[in-house]
Amino acid sequence: MTLRRLHFLAAIWTMAWITGLVVATLGVELTGDPAAIALVKRGVLFAIVLLAPVMMTLGWAGRRLAGASRAPGVLRKKRRVLILSGNGVLVLIPCALALDRLASAGEIGWLFYLLKAVLVAAACTNLTLLGLNFRDGLALARGAPAPEAGLAARP
Repeated sequence: MTLRRLHFLAAIWTMAWITGLVVATLGVELTGDPAAIALVKRGVLFAIVLLAPVMMTLGWAGRRLAGASRAPGVLRKKRRVLILSGNGVLVLIPCALALDRLASAGEIGWLFYLLKAVLVAAACTNLTLLGLNFRDGLALARGAPAPEAGLAARP
């Protein structure tokens, strides 16, 4: 498998898993069942354990592909990865741990919902950044310049 293919597959897998985790987190609330909520929160922790090596592979392959490039698209991707990483380590993992503890203890109150809102916002931020990196990566792979920075940039 080529490095480019590995990077592509790791990106797809990461975005799919994060999307699934957000959908599960929001969807379980429709049941209102504390046991189901606790089960999903525990599942999120296990998913993070499975997701971490894939994201590390994604980052490793991205660094190898970028090399010492100073191209604007590559630099934007690198900046986004720093935000993604910080968001994961400083927000997503602590929130997931706290939500698991709260749900396991049956303490599904205002703090639980506040942390869940922070977790969902951070996860959606990461999905947006991953999507922008995915778009820019496809452009770079085609040999085209990556679109200008910003969400409104043409695809």
